[in-house]
Amino acid sequence: MNNDRVFEAYQGTDTDPATQALTRSRIDWIVQHVPPGRVIDVGCSQGIVPILLATRGETVLGVDIEPPAVEFAQARRAELPSDIRERLTFVLGDAQVLDGVDDGSFDVGIATEVLEHADDPTAVLDQLFRVLRPGATLVVTVPYGVMEHHDHHRTFYRQSLQTMVDPLFEVTHTTVMERHLALLATRRPEAVGRPVFALSTDEFSFLRREQNLNATVTDLRRRLDDANLAYRRVTQQLADAAQLREGLTSRAEAAEARVVAAQARAAAADAQVTELRTRLVEQTDAAVREAAALRAQAQELRLRITRIHRSRAWRLLTRYRHLRARLSGRTAPPAVPAVPAPPAAQPAQPGALPAAPAPAPRPEVPVQPVRPEPAAVEAIRADFRSWLTRAAEAPGDEVVLMFSGTTFVQEARGNRPIRLTKVYLEQRRPVFFNYYRWRASEPLPDHADPLLFQSPIDVTPALLDELLAAPFPGKRKLFVASIPHETMVRYLTLATQHGWTTVYDARDDWEEFEKVGMAKWFDPGFERYVATQADVVTAVSGPLAAKMSAIARDRVTHVVPNALDPAFPRPSSPRRPAEPPTVGYFGHLTDRWFDWDLLQRAARAYPTWRFELAGHQAPALDLPRNVRLLGLLGHAEIAERSVGWSAGLIPFVNGKLADSVDPIKVYEYLHLGLPTLATSFPQCVGYPGVRVTSSAEEFLAALPDVVGTALDQPKVDAWLAENTWPCRVDTFTRLVQEADAVPSRLGALLRSGS
Repeated sequence: MNNDRVFEAYQGTDTDPATQALTRSRIDWIVQHVPPGRVIDVGCSQGIVPILLATRGETVLGVDIEPPAVEFAQARRAELPSDIRERLTFVLGDAQVLDGVDDGSFDVGIATEVLEHADDPTAVLDQLFRVLRPGATLVVTVPYGVMEHHDHHRTFYRQSLQTMVDPLFEVTHTTVMERHLALLATRRPEAVGRPVFALSTDEFSFLRREQNLNATVTDLRRRLDDANLAYRRVTQQLADAAQLREGLTSRAEAAEARVVAAQARAAAADAQVTELRTRLVEQTDAAVREAAALRAQAQELRLRITRIHRSRAWRLLTRYRHLRARLSGRTAPPAVPAVPAPPAAQPAQPGALPAAPAPAPRPEVPVQPVRPEPAAVEAIRADFRSWLTRAAEAPGDEVVLMFSGTTFVQEARGNRPIRLTKVYLEQRRPVFFNYYRWRASEPLPDHADPLLFQSPIDVTPALLDELLAAPFPGKRKLFVASIPHETMVRYLTLATQHGWTTVYDARDDWEEFEKVGMAKWFDPGFERYVATQADVVTAVSGPLAAKMSAIARDRVTHVVPNALDPAFPRPSSPRRPAEPPTVGYFGHLTDRWFDWDLLQRAARAYPTWRFELAGHQAPALDLPRNVRLLGLLGHAEIAERSVGWSAGLIPFVNGKLADSVDPIKVYEYLHLGLPTLATSFPQCVGYPGVRVTSSAEEFLAALPDVVGTALDQPKVDAWLAENTWPCRVDTFTRLVQEADAVPSRLGALLRSGS
């Protein structure tokens, strides 16, 4: 349902003046170009055009497929005078059928804003041709170009509209009104063909550009909305901060007043203490004097008692008492027993209850799961511990944990983690390389370098704790994560605690890979965490770096493009491009991003050329005869095969996934002396010898130019010399050294909590 409200827009009800002015301009133009006679308006919506024409005196039939629109129009008709109502009819019907309408019964046909909604616009024209008399007038308007609407089935431009109308109606006039294309035509006496909707090549190209522009505008509006939201959020935060500052200022002033009051009270207390100290000294002196007087009195009393006990009267009195006691038959009064000394104070006891037994020691939490590990894991662990010893003794100044998530290190596959690993090994820097395998039963890969340890992703978590805690005296410890896997989230903090410098190297847009069904493990929260907390964040391209900076809260993301392996083979003989030309490609052939449709269009456009494709995971397709699949070739085989190629191709599907890519094969094509033609890779714009195109048509048109181009080999070689994998390792070393000089967010957090 369209919910068209053209009547209300014309009247200015619940709409802005600009919209009303545009609507009135278009409707008035239609009414002005309708000659007198019987009129049929198909897709009349709320009936504004039929009502205006009936008011002018014409007899009008309005047809629309939307019941609410017809009901609205009939309600407006009921409000009109009776003479106008008699000339005006609204019915529910389909413009593609027009059942019940007689042939040749109308002088004017109107189809405004209808053809873009119809499943088959040619059927609408057929019906209008049927119900209009020869020589009748046809008035048509459609949106001009792309106008986003959920019910628009196609887009019209001037040539495509005229071409579709012309077999049935002779076009007499076309014009453009703001965003609408208007057409006047006369019914032919006889049809001169069948109406067909088809965009011309130029219109189709313009449509794609307009769609891309609309997508860009939509994205810019979204980003502007995000920026406005962020601005409002920051503004609110600033307002909150200002309010908080005012509150803190008030609290500080109150606290300062309390401090002043407390200082006054302290001064008064000091005065009171001084006075009390003086009084205490005086009282102490008086007490001392009184005590001295009492001691003197006691001494005087003791002297007097001593004199009494030594006197003759005391001795006589004592004998008298004993004599009376014997004469009375009493014994001398018993001596009063000495009062026993109070027992010595004993230490407090806990009571009569026995002491509680000491608690049993808590069992240590096992580091490994209770279930024993498979024997295969233990065998890998033994090899791993041997590698730890070799790594600690290696001459290089760095040990690298490369968390790749792709295949193991091999010659036939040369992705970014593998290339970096080879350079680290050449510099005698030991590497722990995590790779992906499909089944635990797959054998472990062999490699001649003892400083490389390759661990499958199903085993790596059992080794990481020991690896991260292992001592590597005199070596910088570098943890490189090229995928934001769940394991990285769990171990990033542990790595930082043990002194590893962490790098998130975004080599692909994993969110877009997940959308095409590849990186099913991807979780945006994991990537946001790793990109926010790693010491260094890098990306292979400018667009991907911008995305990483956005999700990592505007932190700096360094662009570190891919590069050339200087050891990549060269052919054993000079290039001898075949005639007719042969163009080649090597790499992944999945239809998730390889543009097979474009490749086949190129093969059909140049049928005498040969297209050779080397790689894996090609889909089962019925390919043109001049397309040859070579299978998965090693680098040496590719170098020899390239002798007969005239150019290297990179035909990927244009979109966000390709926008983030910096293909390694670009460097290798140039190394082999091949001019290169690619679809849209923004990072590759400006690379010497590389032609980047933005559309399929531009790609196809550029093929002969690229095939006929000779590289400026000295310029290309000089550029390649500055873009090798050893150069990229030097860049990583520099970024890591800079990061080591500045505490990371996570490291600072861990230290503040320790």
